[in-house]
Amino acid sequence: MGWAWCLSGSGIGRTADPLVPRAPALALFFAVWSIYLGDRLLDARRGDARRGDARDNIRRESDAGSVEPPALLPDRHAWARQHRGLLVSLLFVALAGGLATLPFLESEVIRSGVLTAFATATYFTVFRFLHHAPGFFSLPFKESAVAACFSAGATVAATSGHPFAIPPLLLVSHFLLVLGNCLLISRAEAAYDRIEDPAAFFAEPGKRHFLPPLVLSVSLVASLALLVPATSRTAATALVLCTSLTLILASRKALSAPTQPLADGIHLLTFLVAAIGNLAS
Repeated sequence: MGWAWCLSGSGIGRTADPLVPRAPALALFFAVWSIYLGDRLLDARRGDARRGDARDNIRRESDAGSVEPPALLPDRHAWARQHRGLLVSLLFVALAGGLATLPFLESEVIRSGVLTAFATATYFTVFRFLHHAPGFFSLPFKESAVAACFSAGATVAATSGHPFAIPPLLLVSHFLLVLGNCLLISRAEAAYDRIEDPAAFFAEPGKRHFLPPLVLSVSLVASLALLVPATSRTAATALVLCTSLTLILASRKALSAPTQPLADGIHLLTFLVAAIGNLAS
């Protein structure tokens, strides 16, 4: 929702009828919430099939016969396995909330939302249900699919179903930021992904560890170029801020344990940037 607000040209909730501009943002919130909850529940179910205890350590024998230090289950996955009943209840709330927004959505939003939902369903089918093998052309297909779905959802909500109204460079920069975020998390959780999520880019040993900073650097260059046009200054400012902080995080391997909450938490700054930009305008 923060990115939808930043990407929106005028800001959410600034027209005479507040239900119209806010409905796409609420629909986006409930959709993303549903996807996240479903993803955590799917992880928990899949993990149970592969291990009896949610807190089992992940061990891998190296070529020399030694054993790597055990990698604990990431906190968000462990928490999900311990609170499945709560997650199921929240999933029903999220789905009900999403359905409640449908009468307030314009036809363009619904059409674009259906396409985004289809792309997200395709992602789940290929990378989650079919357990897509890693290393296909050594490219981060899973992380790219997540970034594409994330960017599409934010732009649909921001433009009321007309995502191509946003400058292409802005879309590319935003996509690369999310891609860099996903790659950074994959790099930090590589030991876990080797067992639980083989489709993750860094689940396969020997991958290029410089890829997250490289992708983020390209996003930063693009977002800096976007600071010049006044029409996209709020979104460009949010991109520069979030990309810079994520790039700093990507260079600090000592912070590998809390990488995921820090990398995702950086995106909450979009609400602050959007609020300031809205007041300034």
